[in-house]
Amino acid sequence: MNKKILIVLPLCMITFYGTSKLAAQSPCEVPSRPMPTCQAGRTITINNEAHTYKPDNLCVTAGDVIRVNVTPSGTATIRSKSGDWPNGSNGSERSFTITAPPVTAETSYDYNVFFSDGSCKDPRITVKK
Repeated sequence: MNKKILIVLPLCMITFYGTSKLAAQSPCEVPSRPMPTCQAGRTITINNEAHTYKPDNLCVTAGDVIRVNVTPSGTATIRSKSGDWPNGSNGSERSFTITAPPVTAETSYDYNVFFSDGSCKDPRITVKK
């Protein structure tokens, strides 16, 4: 076997596909106060301009549909810290929904809210059985 191909083939792939852009994500801003007890509701409001979200700790029941309102226009994303739930984004819409997962016991889900400018903050959703 020609050993030159073992060098040429990877170089051709790098030339064709390019190199990936790997950038470290700064940690999201964590609330300076202790996380409050969960607040009942089914709505999260994200303000792109003020970089705020409400509530800090939403309390829902498994299966609840949670409406996420985004104001003013711009993109906002909710991303799970552990990769499971919650995840969602509004794209160009003013809102989107996420559905609380089934749980066998009360479970807290830490997630990050990413604003249009790429900054992020660190709230929580508590799901009750």
